Amino acid sequence: MRTLITFLGKGSRDEKNGYRTADYRFDSGAVRTTPYFGLALLDELRESGGGIDRLVVLGTSSSIWGALLESEMRDPDLWCELAEKEEQGAVDEAILARAAEDARKAMKFRGVSEVLLRLIPFGRDEAEQMEILETVASTVSPGDSLVLDVSHGFRHLPMLGLLSALFLRLQRDVRIDGIYYAALEMTTPGPGGHTPVLRLDGLLRLGEWLVALGGYRHSGDYSVFAPMVEHADPETADLLRQTAFREKILDTGRARKKLKTARSRFADIAEKDPVFRLMAGELENTCAWAEEKKHHLRQLAAARAALDTGNYLRAAALGVESIISERLASTGRDPLGFSGRDDIRTQLNDESKGDIGGLTPPQRLYRSLRDVRNALAHGSRPRRNDCGQQKALGSEENLRRYLRERLDEAWERMTS
Repeated sequence: MRTLITFLGKGSRDEKNGYRTADYRFDSGAVRTTPYFGLALLDELRESGGGIDRLVVLGTSSSIWGALLESEMRDPDLWCELAEKEEQGAVDEAILARAAEDARKAMKFRGVSEVLLRLIPFGRDEAEQMEILETVASTVSPGDSLVLDVSHGFRHLPMLGLLSALFLRLQRDVRIDGIYYAALEMTTPGPGGHTPVLRLDGLLRLGEWLVALGGYRHSGDYSVFAPMVEHADPETADLLRQTAFREKILDTGRARKKLKTARSRFADIAEKDPVFRLMAGELENTCAWAEEKKHHLRQLAAARAALDTGNYLRAAALGVESIISERLASTGRDPLGFSGRDDIRTQLNDESKGDIGGLTPPQRLYRSLRDVRNALAHGSRPRRNDCGQQKALGSEENLRRYLRERLDEAWERMTS
């Protein structure tokens, strides 16, 4: 079902129907004259081929509810009674239920099959603001599509409207088809002046980007960015999903190839998507590890990035694998070959045996990372504590510090 949610404010008692009549100009070039923008939007959506099934009007106990129907009311006595209650600030759910039925009959010719008139509080504090969000959420179902009009009402309602849209998009799987704002303050002066109709969808997409960025910082999963670029470049979205998969299975080599290809497309996407352009710098930062020239440095850079996002097992595992790759590279063998890696792993395991005092710093580094990696992989306690392995798993702070120190030590040694 496709729903239009619109707000009603107090309007002005000096204006007929509560609002000043304006000529609203849409991107299509159509100009629609009405005091209440929600009606102009209904007509625009119907004539553009994407009509509305359900109309939801949100207002307070003193909103100008009569503006909804202009002169199309079927029961004048009812709307006179409603006008009196508006004056008193005493509009309640009972009279709105009656008015909604009258409005539904009047809206039939616009293709609207359901009309909901809902009271909302003034949004004076956090509790009232959350009540508004809950009311908005109660009017739609998962899978619905939604158009939101934030033109009328108190000045803080557009912010609540945008948050409502983001909430519904992420929590209720509601598709947002558009967020509209009729900018009366931008009306061109003089006879025949038009009021522009603005689309605020980009602000919603920015909010989604920020949520995705937060998700990445907690997971290190590049696939959270895929929906953000899907509309502009589906192939890049797929590359980000493939990168995420390859990283999850520690296939750093192929993850790097996918990510570098995706990264090469960022500039083109930024040219046609201003929201992406704003966020491109942050996304570029998450891809920096892929630019390392040597395989063992890419693995180690990916390990440090995994640690930044709290993926401790991946960080430890990649740290160990980077040490194996570095040794392989020094012998001129393929760092991705299984037999070579198995040989080097056996060598390093043998070299790192015995009393910790007899080991070289690289041997101690390998053993300490390997022991913690094994403990994390098996969910067990390290059998040794000669490098602080057991203490490392005592708390998240300990583990983060332990891995940070050893990955930094490995980076300094490999790049010096």
